[in-house]
Amino acid sequence: MVKKIGILLAASVVVAALWFVGLEGIYARVLVFFTNTLLDIAGSETTLSLTIEEGERVFRVRTQIDGNWGSYPQRLQTLLLPTVMVLAWQLFSAFFIDRKRALKSSGLNIGLFVIFHIIFLLLLTGYHTSRVAHFFYIVFMDSFYIVGLLIILVDNIRNPVFVLGGKQKRG
Repeated sequence: MVKKIGILLAASVVVAALWFVGLEGIYARVLVFFTNTLLDIAGSETTLSLTIEEGERVFRVRTQIDGNWGSYPQRLQTLLLPTVMVLAWQLFSAFFIDRKRALKSSGLNIGLFVIFHIIFLLLLTGYHTSRVAHFFYIVFMDSFYIVGLLIILVDNIRNPVFVLGGKQKRG
């Protein structure tokens, strides 16, 4: 158990270091690309971009509000940081489950987390034009740590790495 915790901590440090030296920016651009693709498919004139303002990364929405073109920001701050938890878990669990299951699990879990972030960004684009989008945006705003934790817990049930109260089966 101590070895596993050490590997989990090491995986977390590695992913966090990569995150702060550029992985966050790459991930944010991927989210912007997929969000804009969905907006284009829906025929929306609204666009999302990633800019740096006052030394900080910002999602910037450009849309029509009450017939006038407007723009508003959403600072990244720690918004995408829960992604580090999910990525670190996937790296960690790859040491304890077979390669095929690890790849399948990573694709599913990371894909699910990306979808939650894209939904959040779509809600951001409707923040000033839809009460429903505004409401669910507020709900999602502080929920990504919970979503990440649920993904990790469900993954540990599907692919046991930490088992409480019994012997662990090897996969």
